[in-house]
Amino acid sequence: MMASMHPTIPAALALASTVMAGIAQQSATDVPARRATVLRVVDVAGRPIADATVTCTGTVLHAEPWSDKADVVTATTDARGLARAALIPGLGYHGWALGPAAADGKRLSSTPNAWFGAGGVVNVLADVDLSPRDVVISGLEPWREFAPRIVVTTVLPGQAAVPLVVGADGHASVPALPPGQQWLQMRAANGELLWRTPLQAGPVAVPPPLRVSLRAEDKDGQPLAGVTVRLRDPKTQFVAFDAPLPVAPWTGARLIGVTAADGRLEAIVPADWNPFVGQQGDLLFEFDLPGHVRALSGAFASNWFVADRQIERQGPDVIVGVLHPDVPIRGKVNGAVAPGTRLELRTTAKLVTGDAGYILDPRAYQTTIGADGAFEFAGVPEFLHDSRLMLLPSAGAPLADALALPLVSATPERMVHEVVDVGAALRLRLRVLDARSGPAIGVTGYVQAVHADTRLVRQGATRFFVDPSGVADLGLTPGRWALFVANDSGHAAAVIDTTDTASELEMRMSDAMLWQLRVCDADGQPVVGAGLAVASVSFPVTKDPDLVALQVPQIAWLRHYLGRGRTGLDGELRLPFPDIGATVTASAQLGERQSERFKMTAALREREVRLR
Repeated sequence: MMASMHPTIPAALALASTVMAGIAQQSATDVPARRATVLRVVDVAGRPIADATVTCTGTVLHAEPWSDKADVVTATTDARGLARAALIPGLGYHGWALGPAAADGKRLSSTPNAWFGAGGVVNVLADVDLSPRDVVISGLEPWREFAPRIVVTTVLPGQAAVPLVVGADGHASVPALPPGQQWLQMRAANGELLWRTPLQAGPVAVPPPLRVSLRAEDKDGQPLAGVTVRLRDPKTQFVAFDAPLPVAPWTGARLIGVTAADGRLEAIVPADWNPFVGQQGDLLFEFDLPGHVRALSGAFASNWFVADRQIERQGPDVIVGVLHPDVPIRGKVNGAVAPGTRLELRTTAKLVTGDAGYILDPRAYQTTIGADGAFEFAGVPEFLHDSRLMLLPSAGAPLADALALPLVSATPERMVHEVVDVGAALRLRLRVLDARSGPAIGVTGYVQAVHADTRLVRQGATRFFVDPSGVADLGLTPGRWALFVANDSGHAAAVIDTTDTASELEMRMSDAMLWQLRVCDADGQPVVGAGLAVASVSFPVTKDPDLVALQVPQIAWLRHYLGRGRTGLDGELRLPFPDIGATVTASAQLGERQSERFKMTAALREREVRLR
């Protein structure tokens, strides 16, 4: 089964005869013209919802997906439940709908529909009942010197924070917001984030301020002045490639200040525990000084660290940051890449806990490419688990302006192990046809570097979107690449080698088979509005790097795609299921009720389950 996923290139792709020379960088003003995109909003019974507000937010997914620069477009549905939004081809969009508010403030909402491109038709299912809710907040008084204010934020890109008015009794009213992760934040008067927690039911207690003494030292124990210290937010993480909804980026560090001549600095942090007297939570600080490796010190995951290494508990009253001289990671990009182009190194560093133990800690570093193509990353730690190097597109430009680069690692000599040669890179025009030979408008695509070390491909995939003419422009460096495209009606996949591939490729999507689930209650009656909770997606075990590279995007796509549907009035959910050799373990779910787990494969296309 899996061998059929990457046939030889002549069988899978129609190749043109010429290779494009060079890779031109578009400017920020060369954004493609917007194209009309239709969004159809219905409830679980399939009835159209009029006067719903539809929001689409488009981003360059791999580069700065949660930037305030997201392209945000709103539209209102007509009597047929249709809304038309003018979107930018090349960007990846989330779309969600909020129905009109009733007299009591209640409204229907959809779960954000993840990852679609401009020019197509998107079905939006409004299946969530939202209501305004009250929250009781205590513990603000000790923070009065910061003039704190409370806001609610969501993980959806481009969405502004919603300020809350907190009464004298601590009560505040939270309006109906789109579903998904929401955060209650305490910010200082200048906007600085002081503390945050997931917004959940029940009262919220802000931890009291804790004064912590910090000291920065060099490797010989001498004080270091001018060290910038930030408090790391342990709730943040890397943007997850396979997340069906956005997650917080790795930028959750609060500036504390700069150390004085004696290397000291005092921090005021929220903590309802004292790490120096036996109670321990996450309290991790970044110490940063030019010419030195950025060091992490403090408490994290029930361990104490100094400069990324576990130690015995610090104390009695100071957290020490030890900084070592930096040996930068250097490399060179050859080829037609404009000086000043941004380059990002995403790494998974190691917080070393013993001779063979460590905690993985994602971090990101940015730099710019010099006039001679040279680049340098400073402050990167010595111990890295894996890395990914990416050219970022110019501001405001879509993914087509980015080059997908292979995964790289740092050698013990602190040098990138290979020069990134863009001079020989291919500007690939990919044309995608649906099963009826028409353009696959707005289809989601994935490009994944094939790597001999199959452990490294888990961080390497990048989404792209086919434009309204069925075309996507990609920049690929020399090497083997896995391509996968899919939508509600079909899919196509191939592995190509850009060292001998022409500049235009064509992929034709095959029809997906229909997979049908019927959900009943204990009495055998149909259940309306039940969805799928995906537990796992697996493929036959293989050591073939090509197959592993194809599996990564297929797993990601199936996870978020299968979770979007809901059963109708007949209790049935019908989903096109691609024949790609996957086995999906899932259960039907409605609120707190869930069925037993079952297997989904292309060979087992019908199932009836009961909610417990």
